[in-house]
Amino acid sequence: MQRSLKWSIAAIGLSILLALIGSIDIGHAFFKSPAMTKPTAVSRPKPVATSTQAPTPTPTSMPALTPTATPILVPGATTTTTAQPSPTSTAVTSGGVVLAQDTFARPNQNTWGEASDGQHFWQGDATSSAIFSINNQKGVVSNATGFFSAVIGPATTNATVSMIGQMTNVETGNNGDETSLSALLRWHDNKNWYKAYINGKEFGIRKDVNGQTTTLLTAPFVAQPGVFYTIRFSSSGPMLQASVWQTDAPDQKQSLSVTDNSFSSGRSGMRLGILQGTAIYITSFTESPA
Repeated sequence: MQRSLKWSIAAIGLSILLALIGSIDIGHAFFKSPAMTKPTAVSRPKPVATSTQAPTPTPTSMPALTPTATPILVPGATTTTTAQPSPTSTAVTSGGVVLAQDTFARPNQNTWGEASDGQHFWQGDATSSAIFSINNQKGVVSNATGFFSAVIGPATTNATVSMIGQMTNVETGNNGDETSLSALLRWHDNKNWYKAYINGKEFGIRKDVNGQTTTLLTAPFVAQPGVFYTIRFSSSGPMLQASVWQTDAPDQKQSLSVTDNSFSSGRSGMRLGILQGTAIYITSFTESPA
């Protein structure tokens, strides 16, 4: 009886022991469960820097710019264009205004008659058929000895005249006669005028007052026969200015200027000196405001 009781007690004790052991395992398992484990850090991929390269702009080909010269205007200055006229051309006038003009481009005739501008007739000695004529589109003065005036256009105060002419010979005669080319300003008659002239020895400006001739200014100049010369003569108040050059060589221009108060106005034209056996040929005459 006692022995059976001992065995029963032993069995109960063993059961309790086993139960305790089991509870320990369960607790251990509880503390080892995933819910209680330390969270594991998740490795995230490191961001990789991406280099974004801006597109390289493509250069645009621009047309080359050509520099343009800009004229600089000086206050009070006048821009003048200088032409190189041929013996049959008309000289360029200041401002484009023409008072009288003749290119002598018309049929052969006695006297000079009506100018090529269709508005004016040559007067003075140019009405003489024995001395003045048109031949081969040139104004001709020949068959005489002396000085002869051809005038045209209205009377003016300030004017510029340009002429182109040639002498077949350059000579000096008796009593002051000579072959010469002259541009006239402020002409009243054959005894009252200003002229810019060339002959075989000089280029100058003269005046004639009541038949008394006075040389105002001269410069050495030897005109050659058979050569066309351009003479330009201007008046502005008392100022008289003259230039001369071989028509095909304008860079060789000579100029003179002088003041005189003898005349304040008059007509314009040419005064031409010839000797018997010589001739003068005129291919252009222009008068414009100064």
